[in-house]
Amino acid sequence: MTTNGGSYEMGSIFKILANGSNFGVLHHFSGGGSDGACPQGSLVLSGAKLYGMTSMGNSVNTGAIFEIGTNGTGYNHIHSFSGVGGNDGAWPHGSLTPAGSRFYGLYGRRRLGRTMWLSNMACAVQRVRAIERRLPCLPGASLFSV
Repeated sequence: MTTNGGSYEMGSIFKILANGSNFGVLHHFSGGGSDGACPQGSLVLSGAKLYGMTSMGNSVNTGAIFEIGTNGTGYNHIHSFSGVGGNDGAWPHGSLTPAGSRFYGLYGRRRLGRTMWLSNMACAVQRVRAIERRLPCLPGASLFSV
């Protein structure tokens, strides 16, 4: 993925073979209400779909979770973060981490970092834990499974 660039200058998802051939763009992020902008982290493969997050975009510009088929078809905007006043936070960072039938990830909200989980079956996002800090902080890495 690219964080910037693409047709709308808001990032893109691309494919390329290991030898550098067969380059192609699978999706151009537009940042609109049904799309994200500025993708973060890596894509995660689950079945025949790739999952990822954007740190911006959607109707309130607070980030999104998406899925796309490995062949570039079936782009689906799964979740829009509601923003600072909402229960699910804003501005996800890093990559989603698969664990069983769920994905886990990090997002920021005001001065707090948060951990969230996304059920890849129900597409429900819920906060798992707050990372309390006295100073402003946004998570800058990905979770890992042990």
